[in-house]
Amino acid sequence: MKKYFYSEATFTSSTWALLAITRFLLAFIVMISFGHLDRFVNTNSVFAIIREFGGKGAVMVFLMISGISVGVSIMKSKEGFLKRRFLRIYPLYFMAVLLTVFLQFYLGSPYTVKDTTFIATGNLTSISNFLLLQGIASISLTYNSPLWSISVEFFLYLILPFIYKLRLPFVYLIALLSVVCYVAHTQLFALELYGVKHLIYAWPFIIGYLVAVKKQFYGVIPLILIGTAGIYYNFLREVVIEKFTFIWFLLTTGMVISFLFAKIKLSKSIKEWFNYLGELSYPLYLFHIPLYFIGYHIGIREAYLFVCFAILLCIPINYIFDIWLKNKFWKPLFNNFGWLKNRFSFPLTDN
Repeated sequence: MKKYFYSEATFTSSTWALLAITRFLLAFIVMISFGHLDRFVNTNSVFAIIREFGGKGAVMVFLMISGISVGVSIMKSKEGFLKRRFLRIYPLYFMAVLLTVFLQFYLGSPYTVKDTTFIATGNLTSISNFLLLQGIASISLTYNSPLWSISVEFFLYLILPFIYKLRLPFVYLIALLSVVCYVAHTQLFALELYGVKHLIYAWPFIIGYLVAVKKQFYGVIPLILIGTAGIYYNFLREVVIEKFTFIWFLLTTGMVISFLFAKIKLSKSIKEWFNYLGELSYPLYLFHIPLYFIGYHIGIREAYLFVCFAILLCIPINYIFDIWLKNKFWKPLFNNFGWLKNRFSFPLTDN
């Protein structure tokens, strides 16, 4: 086994490339999942199979990969951690919310696509989404429902500096509490507000953190198994509607963790392609439903064209609103205002 695997998690350029292409595949699954593509067009047999892997299962693996990457980030440099994470997710997120709010006004409410009628949310909900408070103080924008998970992810960024200071048993305790609440949340509390989703979806993120930062392997296996059983239990209760989600989650989680230990060396060109597709995964996740609305409004009705339309438009969206605008506006904003920079810094010390 030593010939093929390292004794602990190792983060080579090939590791990050494999995680990047995994993020792209997860975003693609979310695009095709129930309540996304099939609300706008008739899906063919291939997309119907992909849809059964489950959008929320993909989001949970997404959160685990995020726990890995931000765990490594905080290990490398604690200074300015929250600033780096804010600049990573908020500029593109802000534009996604702005486009969604614009579509609510432009398309009107109610707006019917295929056999689904969308009702726009109010101004206070829009403001709440701009402030990343969906799931706490409001629901997500109905014209872009996947935004709920970005609030969860940013909340996890906020608590990570405190988790970093905790002793290992307490971190496990938090993860166990989260996964138990996920398994039983339909019986304990069926709420969309007050941070319930932030609690029940914290455990995949913490698993990623435990593997990356605390060098855990065997210790996270019970958490993964409980979570997988919880997904299946919620499928039986018809909370999770895709039948392959629990299998997909278990296999993908194992695959992601194996990437951290495997002695794999990819060629330079493959790494470049994987990293680029991984970069597109975030705009694809944020913008695919608003782009579906636009595609439907201009008359696209074929599933493959719908998906290709969204993917292709995410290429300029990513460059203009993340890479270019971040360098022209967001980074200077932080650099020119010291008080703003200080609000996004946490003084961290090692245990």
